Amino acid sequence: MMNKMLAGLLAGLLAQAAQASTPSLMTYQGRLKESGAPVTGTRKVNIYLCDALAGPTCTATGEQDVAVVNSLFRTTFTVPAAINLENGTWYMEVRLGLGGATILTPREQLTAAPYAMVAASATSVAASAVRDGTLGAGVIFSGNAGTASALAANPSDCAANQFANAIAASGDLTCAGLSDADVPDTITINGASITAGSVGSGKLTDGAVTMVKIQDGAVTSAKLALSGVATANIEDGAVTTAKIGDASVSSTKLTLNAVGAGHLQDGAVFGAKILDGGVATGKLADVSVATLKLQDGAVTSAKLAANGVATANIQDGAVTSAKLTANGVA
Repeated sequence: MMNKMLAGLLAGLLAQAAQASTPSLMTYQGRLKESGAPVTGTRKVNIYLCDALAGPTCTATGEQDVAVVNSLFRTTFTVPAAINLENGTWYMEVRLGLGGATILTPREQLTAAPYAMVAASATSVAASAVRDGTLGAGVIFSGNAGTASALAANPSDCAANQFANAIAASGDLTCAGLSDADVPDTITINGASITAGSVGSGKLTDGAVTMVKIQDGAVTSAKLALSGVATANIEDGAVTTAKIGDASVSSTKLTLNAVGAGHLQDGAVFGAKILDGGVATGKLADVSVATLKLQDGAVTSAKLAANGVATANIQDGAVTSAKLTANGVA
């Protein structure tokens, strides 16, 4: 087996700060030689954390394929949850090869080094602690934010469709509405960009566009599909005379008895509009049939009632001999 030599530097950062714990990730940098010669290539490395300089009480951090260039390499590993580096003295053991076939000795003691911790969130930040130009994309505000430093304890809220753009001298927020010019063509949210016109119908879930999302007057006739307006969509009384095209209402569109006398214009019903045989006795008013209403020859004997012709009905000289039957004058 080749003789292996390892010299390393552990950036383990074990300093114990107030209200802080040691990091869960650690980085090890080292120089590897095989039989005294520099190494270049990929080697399997497994870092073990041990609670003694010698002995079997060690915990593996996981075997990794590490790139070695001119004997120099670097590996980052996760401290196992079972290991508490804040208590006791700990040592690092490096094992090389598949399954850790080669164990490098001696183990190296982990020593403390100063390190800085960055808070993931803060309940408040003084204005003096923030450098100019550092609040860029990705900064999330929870609550009120402005451009001044004297925010009141309970500032007034902005109205709907407005945003806070500054803090007034009183400590209240100053608000402004959004115009088209205020909204950029490209909007970035958590690193992803939405460009103008990129939200197609396929991006909308069924039922996503509610009534309040549609601007007044936005639905033009071109937006309506053929036969898109059903009876239920038309308000009672909404269809006025002006909305009906000339000659567009045919007889098949009218229900029985739908046209009352009040719907007919004076003089609208003339002869051609009356069906043959359509005027029954009950439709005629008393004394409504004058002489001028009778067509010549229209009154046949069948039309006369028995004894229906009185003397006053016979014109002088109207009864000629041709009108008399044989032996008709007794």
